[in-house]
Amino acid sequence: MDPAKQTLIMFFFDTYLQLSEEEEQKVLEEVREMSAKEADKVMEIINSYERRGRELGKEEGKIEGKLEAIRMVAKRINEKGRPTKEIAEMTGLEIKEIERL
Repeated sequence: MDPAKQTLIMFFFDTYLQLSEEEEQKVLEEVREMSAKEADKVMEIINSYERRGRELGKEEGKIEGKLEAIRMVAKRINEKGRPTKEIAEMTGLEIKEIERL
């Protein structure tokens, strides 16, 4: 198997699976014995997981960005002296969170 593919496969297992020393050795042996065709199949699976991870990361980033914008607006409204309870109702934030802003 191509050493670059072997390294990538081992990196994937090391990153996403917490293996014992014995399990890691078994996986390493299996990876070394893989044919090119088997390695390509594993690479497809790894690429699929990476793609899903990126998509989830983007979605989480969008949600966090929206939440940060809501916090900024809540802070400005709070600075203008509006009641905390009212700000919580408008933004959906917890009163304690608004008080920390």
